[in-house]
Amino acid sequence: GSITFSVPDGYIIESIVFTPLSTADIKGFKEVKNNTWTGSAQSVTFNATETAVKLTSAIVSYKRQQTVSISAVGYSTFSSEHSVIVPSGMQAGVVTLDGDIAQVDYIYQTGDIIPANEGVLLKANPGSYDFTIANSASTNPAVENYLQPANTNEVITAPAGMLFYILANDPANGLGFYFQSGSNNGTQVSGIKGKAYLAVEGARQVR
Repeated sequence: GSITFSVPDGYIIESIVFTPLSTADIKGFKEVKNNTWTGSAQSVTFNATETAVKLTSAIVSYKRQQTVSISAVGYSTFSSEHSVIVPSGMQAGVVTLDGDIAQVDYIYQTGDIIPANEGVLLKANPGSYDFTIANSASTNPAVENYLQPANTNEVITAPAGMLFYILANDPANGLGFYFQSGSNNGTQVSGIKGKAYLAVEGARQVR
């Protein structure tokens, strides 16, 4: 027989501690050492190799997290409705403007907490990174930051006098902030939940 432990999307199992009726009653689970399984998975299945595995309890420890992929360009925008911890090997920055020039200040380093609903620019080597959702939500967003969080895939329309830009890798001009394709000249963005967009006054031509 087998038994499966699973958690909802956005959660990861870190450990499962079993209490068997006796030491012999747990040896059928070969993945378990000292009555404990450790790892990182959304679902864990144990297959018994003995006639019976007898348990009195199983304590599952889990955490909330979000996974983000960084492409070959080494950058991505990001936002979350939760406060999250910057993973190892990554920096996260806010964007300010010096005239029409976008400038990045990497104020969040590995282990720092990015506040909920703070749009940031991520910098890291290509790969997948797991953001653990922080227990504390007390950190305040940066005072000056032109990156706005996208908490929906629906169309977000710019207020009068504002323009929205997204991070993109243009074949001719390289990585930068550009109007999204089909955005009616920067007056809206859509389909970017979990990312961030640059919101500036329409009189500025960001580069």
